[in-house]
Amino acid sequence: GVMAGVLKGLKKSLGRGGGPAKAAAKKAGGAEELVGSLERWARQVSNGQLELVYFPFKARAEATRLALEIGGLDWKDHHVTGDELPEAKASGLLPFGQMPVLKTDKGVLAQSHAIERYVGRLTGLYPADPWEAAKADEIMLAWEDLFTMLMPTFAMPDGEEKLAKRKELAEGKLAAHLAGIEKVAASNPGKHVAGESLTMADLMTYVTINTLQSGKLDGIPTSIMDTCPTLTSAAALVREHPKVAAWEAKKET
Repeated sequence: GVMAGVLKGLKKSLGRGGGPAKAAAKKAGGAEELVGSLERWARQVSNGQLELVYFPFKARAEATRLALEIGGLDWKDHHVTGDELPEAKASGLLPFGQMPVLKTDKGVLAQSHAIERYVGRLTGLYPADPWEAAKADEIMLAWEDLFTMLMPTFAMPDGEEKLAKRKELAEGKLAAHLAGIEKVAASNPGKHVAGESLTMADLMTYVTINTLQSGKLDGIPTSIMDTCPTLTSAAALVREHPKVAAWEAKKET
């Protein structure tokens, strides 16, 4: 379309070393930043409203919600209760009978990781560089592995056995896994867990750390992140983002 032509022409002008367009763009704040902003805007305009369908809690949807807010996209947060889940399944909306799903004008997208990457690309929160994208995936999938370790305990009845199992995990497998994620994140130059700027990996880090430190996971000490300064610092940066602060404040009212 017209926007694609404008972007193509702008990229061509910016690619010519020392040209007036390149000089002007750098003066305005950087050639790459200008093109990137326009490309994100074009993707958002062409996408239409997005509708994220999930239960009314964080879990596998909160990082996507934060990305949608940070990116300023037009979106709807559609909550489905447990009682409504059978109806949602019967409607054919859920390809795998699971949530979340993302409704777009192009169709329905399932699987939380696919949704996170798609929304990350729409909002500029997923690295364009293949190596940096892979490193972001590494962190995100490592967090998923951690919850896979915890998942069996959610099916256990409340009581001493559940507390003992979580204490065993917290002092064993979870501690070792967190040390691994911390080491990977610490190897990244700069203040983010992957790449040079805020990504979906940072958002997932923030959401997961909040859950681990919430005190709502009986048997998991709120001090579990005390040995992970890189991860907690990255999460603090997300917490301080104006769009994230506004989102958190809105949920508290």
